[in-house]
Amino acid sequence: MQTQHAVQGETPVQGWRFLVAAILGLHGLIHVLGLLSTWQVGNFNAVSATPLYPSGLAIGSPVVLVLGVLWLVTIAMFLLAAIGVVLRAVWWKSVTVSAACVSLVLCIAWWNSAWFGALVDVAILLGVLISTWESRPQRAVK
Repeated sequence: MQTQHAVQGETPVQGWRFLVAAILGLHGLIHVLGLLSTWQVGNFNAVSATPLYPSGLAIGSPVVLVLGVLWLVTIAMFLLAAIGVVLRAVWWKSVTVSAACVSLVLCIAWWNSAWFGALVDVAILLGVLISTWESRPQRAVK
């Protein structure tokens, strides 16, 4: 007995792409915390307003504001990656790796507040690596 899938003719393994897209989108949206903190939007303190590395940066300094832009770029990249996964776009892996790398740098800079995000980024990078390894063409052994 076969089960019905969200997309006609899609196997359960292929259906995982919706879960992957949701994880990427959610991880991207969580970066809003860093954006709100660095730009001092409202009375928000879930994430430090300044990074741990490099140390000594002042709240609202130009460097911190530029880092805030990187939080925003990372949000957009993860959301784009999620869309790419759903659409089965050929570029989803490169966008995902780029987003995870930028996010990892930000999470390391804000280590005290964002260490768990760094773990998620490493898991995402490993997931892309595994999916690339699994989808590589098999060569015939002679």
